[in-house]
Amino acid sequence: MSRNPTDIVNKRAFHFAEFRKLWYAGWMWYQSRMMEIITTSWLILDITGSQWNVAIVALFRSLPMGLLGLVSGAISDRFNRKTIMQIIQIMNILSLSLLIGLVYFEIDNLIIISVLVMALGVGWSLDFPARRSATADIVGSKNVSNAMFVDMAALTGSSVLGPLWSGLLINWKGAIAAYIFILLLHVTGTIILQFINIPNPEKKIEKFKDLFISTKNTAIYMLKNRITRLVITVTIIANVLFFPFIPMVPVFAETVLLVNPVLMGLLGASFGLGNVIGSTYLGTLGKSTQPIKLFIFGTSIGFLFLLTFSVLETYWVCWFLLFFAGLAMTGFGSMQSAITLMTVSPNIRGKALGVVGVAIGTAPLGLLLTGIVSGIFGIEVAITINCSVALCILVFALIFYRKELFLEDSEIISDQS
Repeated sequence: MSRNPTDIVNKRAFHFAEFRKLWYAGWMWYQSRMMEIITTSWLILDITGSQWNVAIVALFRSLPMGLLGLVSGAISDRFNRKTIMQIIQIMNILSLSLLIGLVYFEIDNLIIISVLVMALGVGWSLDFPARRSATADIVGSKNVSNAMFVDMAALTGSSVLGPLWSGLLINWKGAIAAYIFILLLHVTGTIILQFINIPNPEKKIEKFKDLFISTKNTAIYMLKNRITRLVITVTIIANVLFFPFIPMVPVFAETVLLVNPVLMGLLGASFGLGNVIGSTYLGTLGKSTQPIKLFIFGTSIGFLFLLTFSVLETYWVCWFLLFFAGLAMTGFGSMQSAITLMTVSPNIRGKALGVVGVAIGTAPLGLLLTGIVSGIFGIEVAITINCSVALCILVFALIFYRKELFLEDSEIISDQS
């Protein structure tokens, strides 16, 4: 049975029982993803002793988002979203089971590990439009902003808990203990998924040729629409110039701050902690009536904090700067999907998020550029250059999109077509 999401009255997202269940399932999957990133990086470094190999495996994980973004969005719009998520999680469970087998039998094959990690990346790229579109189907367009804040709290909370669980389990019994726990998280989330009733909007069954055309038209529409073009632009800036810093935190801690692994771990958790506090506040107490302003100003302030971070060498000052960067970037993380879902019509939500997924998929380019500059001049110089370039672009974006900055939620929703 379908319903018009714009007819649902304003409510907190957690008011909806089906959203609560989807949120709990998503929290399991977020934790497992963060744990897998840390655990696999540790495993590759332990096997090969090469930081370059760690980067290559990370590249395999992130490639599917850019390569399959449009395809995954089209799939989300064409098929039942709950069924898509069920298939994704079965695929993830199989990939993790094979990883556990490799570790247990001590098969140190970098190619096989990379293929399995890429399979997990494919699952993530398919999940991105399906789960967020399903969220909008459940809570309605008027409640999407709040739903994204709450979802962001789960994601960012996992960015703190995931590395913590990985470190404790690896220290206890090695990578296999961490992978088993990751598998259990995936299974738990998948079991919860079976009990979620997700509205299934009426879908026009398209031939694959027509599906390609409609996907292309969605991409063209989003590039022409000033609001969605802004989302795409800022998403590319953040993924190329901000987020490549995250996996380089250990390098900064060791080569610039000269601290031990414990303080390195605390430094890595500071960004996620800022995200958690920001998204929890906005999801429970805060109210965003001007999401575009929050989106672009939050991103700009996040870059300012990271720029200041890159030129200092005092540990606790850097810790708080990274914490505040995480707090500011809450605006980016939560509003990226929310603005997109509010702007486009319900029947192309999946394709629209697929376009955003392609923008997110530019992250490997940022990783490559940051790695090259870091290798020549040092990680602190790479971060300084990234932030300086980003802030220059964002200043122009603020000027060019100044009329859109103060649009209210209702004005964005009414612009659907």
